[in-house]
Order: sequence, then C-alpha cells, then structure tokens
Amino acid sequence: MKKTLQVSVASSGDGYVNVTVVAQSDRGMDFGNKGSSRFPASNGIVLESSDTPEYRDANMVFVRGSQPREDKRAMLMPRAAALKLLEAVDEYNAFDFQKQQTDIEAALAAFPAEYQVALKNLLRKLGLPIK
Repeated sequence: MKKTLQVSVASSGDGYVNVTVVAQSDRGMDFGNKGSSRFPASNGIVLESSDTPEYRDANMVFVRGSQPREDKRAMLMPRAAALKLLEAVDEYNAFDFQKQQTDIEAALAAFPAEYQVALKNLLRKLGLPIK
C-alpha cells in the first residue's frame, strides 16, 4: 500500500499561511520507513508523526500522530516554510518506502564489515530504521 500525506494551505496575511493536514495514511511508527515516525526530506525538512500537527521551525514539521482529536489543528507558518513543506509532502508521496530499505541494505553490504557499524549508526541518526 502506498503511503500518502495531503495538506491544504490558506493565506493568513502578512506573509503567513495556515496549513492543515487533510489526509494521512499512516501514523506513528508506520509513518516513516519500516518502524520510524520520521521522514527526512531532501530539502532539509523532517516530517514526523508524533502527537499533533505542529510547525516547529523551518526544518521540523509534525503531522498527525497519537492524538486524533487534534487532527484538524492548523499550523501557522511563514509562506516560504509552507512552500518547502509542500515540496517535502510531494517527496513523501512519491517515495518508494519498500525499495528504499532494500537499496540501503544493498549499499551497506558493499562496504567492508568494519565500516558497516559506523554507517548504520549514521543512518539511524538521520532517522532511518536500520537493523
């Protein structure tokens, strides 16, 4: 099943917008890749499904999580941050979560064993669930 995330954006004036998550297929540890609640987008934004939708800063946006009663909470953010968020959402929706794990495992296997531990630790710090 394909993971999806959909947001709506409404102008708030003065260079700010209200962003609302309108649809999200997965929450919590199912949101990211194989047991992770995070999705690190290539543009630097980390999307995370933890508790409630919240704009933390230009690099961290929380989406729907463990508190469904807060699902419709709007997030006020600068228009430029919303544009980056939309890019991250598009990347999330296009991402092949099944293939990504396979590619990582294949890439790690190509390194000598003494480097694999350090590489796995680095990937975990980036929010990827590596065994």
